[in-house]
Amino acid sequence: DWPTFRDCDDCPEMVVIAPGTFLFGRGADRVGSGRHPMVQVTIDRPYALGRYEITIGEWNLCVAAGRCDDVEDDLRPDPGPEYPRGLVGWRGANEYAAWLSEVTGQSYGLPSATEWEWAVRNDQPHRWSWGERPTDARANLGLDEIIGIVPVGRYPPNINGLHDVDGNVSEFVLDCYTEDDSLIPTDGSPYMPETCKDRVTMGRHYWGTPMESLGLIGWHGFWTGLNDGNSRGAIGFRLARELTDEEVAALPTFYRIGEP
Repeated sequence: DWPTFRDCDDCPEMVVIAPGTFLFGRGADRVGSGRHPMVQVTIDRPYALGRYEITIGEWNLCVAAGRCDDVEDDLRPDPGPEYPRGLVGWRGANEYAAWLSEVTGQSYGLPSATEWEWAVRNDQPHRWSWGERPTDARANLGLDEIIGIVPVGRYPPNINGLHDVDGNVSEFVLDCYTEDDSLIPTDGSPYMPETCKDRVTMGRHYWGTPMESLGLIGWHGFWTGLNDGNSRGAIGFRLARELTDEEVAALPTFYRIGEP
């Protein structure tokens, strides 16, 4: 069981992620390695991450409030409210996070790449969140008769109770893409230079090949060439939320690093 919560009836369900230390990035033992060595990262405070990718239904509440743009879908099959929301870009994802923060009085935003990867695999060395081999029994990977996105939560969760971290749609994170490993923060924060050409996405989407999942500074996929306003149907997002000091103090000892 994982500690979960919602800040309102229509808010995304959030899962609490324990802090820890792990190796972020592609190592020599991983397919597709060679450009980025692994970087040791320590996340010293628990945080929350969405159990699912933000759905069309959740996005439409922001549209109804006049804070997010309506999106004309060209995806097949015609997506319903339980499908992940793509086609909004990095900027749109941040606009949704800002609206949700105002509605709830809490601090929502896109996760950093290191927060995302830690929640997906902790320090497991696997290429996929479940192991070494791709399988359509665990994620929407385009390996079976399904062509297109599917409703969130259709496949089993990962070790931290998160669904669809492999497959369905890739996910924007806060970071700007860099090939300079010395710039990757080691404290769980995002790499956010003053100007950014390429935004990072994490996770596999439904129409890439299995080998394309081994991309980013981790073993998950990335796109470059996406600026703040670019959007694609195969890229969505899930949100992180900061936990208050009172919320952290109420967690089991396991979620407070440095305590026995």
